[in-house]
Amino acid sequence: MELPERRLTGLARIPLPMFGIGMGVLGLGLCWRYSGILFNFSPWIGNILLLAGTILWACTSFVQLLRLVLATSAMREELAHAIKGPLVAQKIIVILLLAEAAGPDFPRLAFGLLLTGSVLAVLATLWVLMRFQAAQHDRMMAPSWLVAPIALPFMSILYAVDGDRIAACMSLGAGALVIATLLPRVLVGISTIMAAPAPIRPLVVIAVAPLALIFIAYVQLAGVDGVAYGLLGATAFVVCLVLTTLPHWWRAPFGLPWWACGMPPAAVALAVIELAEKLRTFATLAAAAASLAIITVMMTLLLARTLIALFNGRLLTPA
Repeated sequence: MELPERRLTGLARIPLPMFGIGMGVLGLGLCWRYSGILFNFSPWIGNILLLAGTILWACTSFVQLLRLVLATSAMREELAHAIKGPLVAQKIIVILLLAEAAGPDFPRLAFGLLLTGSVLAVLATLWVLMRFQAAQHDRMMAPSWLVAPIALPFMSILYAVDGDRIAACMSLGAGALVIATLLPRVLVGISTIMAAPAPIRPLVVIAVAPLALIFIAYVQLAGVDGVAYGLLGATAFVVCLVLTTLPHWWRAPFGLPWWACGMPPAAVALAVIELAEKLRTFATLAAAAASLAIITVMMTLLLARTLIALFNGRLLTPA
């Protein structure tokens, strides 16, 4: 009985936020894919990254399925956690990222993934809102609560590309309302988040993604106008606000929360690339190239530190 128990203990230590690694790699792959279209270079880098992200998603899904069957109590405790629980929605965003990645070559598969991700995103957002209502007395609103609502504007982007304006507008409207409810609470509570244990402070970077994705969805539906520039300015403000927290967590121990520096900044880079695609001015093209370079360097550092931490046995240490 002792050996199986040890194995279950090891399995229980592999948390839901592991999906953040595949999510970040897929986000980087999309940045390279759309930069290739923008700057007219080969898509092979983006395709390799998207394939790597798909493999990471498949491996993580398999491990989490084993946890669900063999370490159910650990999974249940994690879902009930005020910070880690909402991160289960990372899997939904990965499904939507896979739909985006599969779109050009496998449209039927992409549509099936989009429908699956849409149903799960709506359910996860309702779950987050119910937990939000039950926890309004709490001082801190963890940035991880934004992950499920982030999926709604992402859905809008995919429906807009697919030509379904009704579904795109509904997704964008619902996502904007939920994010408008939760994001101010997160931003106002940044000082409280910075007082939290150092290992979880990098999660604050999640806050840069919602408005960036709303911007992309809006531009897909309405083009670049005053509202779009307002959304981009608001995104820049949140990015600057998050950057002011950097001294509080720059030297935090490396762990899975650092992968909040993966997909959320990639969403900002995709917003800049989208703007450059629409305007094609020298300034926007230069900004898109700089964004691609920055997110590539950030992701390379994250992957290197992840491999080092995994090799040293420090990536999946007990919380």
